[in-house]
Amino acid sequence: MEDAFITPEREKSLKFLLQLLDTSQKAVLLRGPNRSGKTFFLRRLQHHIKRDWKFYKIDKADVASGGDPIRLWTMAINESLGGKHSLESRVMLWSRMDKTAIIVVEDVHTVSREALYDLGS
Repeated sequence: MEDAFITPEREKSLKFLLQLLDTSQKAVLLRGPNRSGKTFFLRRLQHHIKRDWKFYKIDKADVASGGDPIRLWTMAINESLGGKHSLESRVMLWSRMDKTAIIVVEDVHTVSREALYDLGS
């Protein structure tokens, strides 16, 4: 069923994303309007990436109820890893270990420009 959604444009974007992940030393932020294919890319990435990668799910209801997506993502990571380090220190550590964080922000238009800039820097 999912293969029906593999258009040439999406396949080209997926190849670009995989290349970016191979060469990037920073977090990668996937953004786009509702139903633009962010979840599709995550599912396809799982077939192409290393098995030791971790994905963190943020409940859409938490975001819809006014939760800041960046704070919710931080909480998801801290909960799974014991909450011993800040998000910034984790991303720096992952970078030194040649790991890349993949961040998908649903409804990115609700997140302030400053929060997105802080996340990417």
